[in-house]
Amino acid sequence: VRILFPPQDTEVRIDDEVRVMFEARDDFGIASVRRKTHVEGRKNEQTRNVGSPDATKLYSTSDTLDLRDIGASPGDVVVVRYEATDTNTVNGPQMTQSAPRRFKIFSPDEQHQKNMEQEPGRTP
Repeated sequence: VRILFPPQDTEVRIDDEVRVMFEARDDFGIASVRRKTHVEGRKNEQTRNVGSPDATKLYSTSDTLDLRDIGASPGDVVVVRYEATDTNTVNGPQMTQSAPRRFKIFSPDEQHQKNMEQEPGRTP
């Protein structure tokens, strides 16, 4: 499983429509794909089915994240992974997952603090 877009960790705003494109491929075929999300530093992992590819060997689609639904707030980092289960009937279904992708949610307060620290002659 591979996240295609965005190509790296990125900063977003809390109300942004965050689109993630991913693909899963397997020689037996893909049975299901799930999205796992959590806010860093919290034990709030959520799992959501995002595809039932009907045993296709290559499944590629996009998904939209609702950051507020995940329980995120400005300043948080949301971690997203996709995992796919194959249709292996020889050894039993196998599961694999993507590398995590992190979405830092823009915080006006954090940005203000950075601006204050970078201002010449200013001591925080």
